[in-house]
Amino acid sequence: AEAQGRMPAAEAQLKEQLAAVEADIRKTEEALERYFLAFEAGTMDEHACASRVKAQSQRLASLTAHRGDLVAHATRQTVRPDDQHPYRRALASWVDQADASELKMLARAVIAGATVDGRGSIQVKLYAASQNEEANGLRAA
Repeated sequence: AEAQGRMPAAEAQLKEQLAAVEADIRKTEEALERYFLAFEAGTMDEHACASRVKAQSQRLASLTAHRGDLVAHATRQTVRPDDQHPYRRALASWVDQADASELKMLARAVIAGATVDGRGSIQVKLYAASQNEEANGLRAA
């Protein structure tokens, strides 16, 4: 019961951290856009623009990775083990112990395709099997 009482506080903290990181990502993307516009307008020279864009791009990559870590952590927090099907627990255990090549194999097995609509928009299409289909008869969802 005590652990359940801590869970909402932990979730709230994760949401706050995620919101802060997303705000930093937006600010960094806006800064990059300003640098590009200044360079295109001729108000910023190539060297100054390049160094600033490089620094902001590195910051953006770091923030994006941190956001991914927070989302993954939040997902683990919101899915409670007692709510999971035994197969889900087994899969989660396997993923925790898998090496990169095994994770790549799993990704290829479940991802039907991806569409990149822009910097911040990636849509992933997963394979899904209905209850009546065999595992080898996967269809795109």
